[in-house]
Amino acid sequence: MPDYTQVPRCLTSIGELSDAFAAEVAGLLPSAWDRLTNCQPWRVRDLATHVVVSGQAFVTSIRQGLAGSVEQVGVEDRRRRQAELEVADPITVAKALRDVTVEFVGLYDGLGPLRWARVAPGRHLTKARRGPGGCR
Repeated sequence: MPDYTQVPRCLTSIGELSDAFAAEVAGLLPSAWDRLTNCQPWRVRDLATHVVVSGQAFVTSIRQGLAGSVEQVGVEDRRRRQAELEVADPITVAKALRDVTVEFVGLYDGLGPLRWARVAPGRHLTKARRGPGGCR
């Protein structure tokens, strides 16, 4: 059985990193919001909204995994949400990032190893364990 002892620490790290990123996004001026990133041709707004929409897709996939479903997340829903957030201001995107992080962490928090195993073989827990902040 995989070792899930680091999951709580990683969930805490994800929350802290997301809060820091959301605070940076919320404080951006309009000129910075439209600046190109080093992931060209993406602008800062494109990258920030991509992080939110990807998080929302993870949440949906985790919910499906916990329910025993293996259906993929709808691409059209992701595109629609991406387009909505790309025209939003930084504060709105920062709030969406905080909200999806709370939802993501909440899905794992308190589940325990038996329920984590229902979603762990997928990319969600694996990414969380390899994420920034030393989660390995």
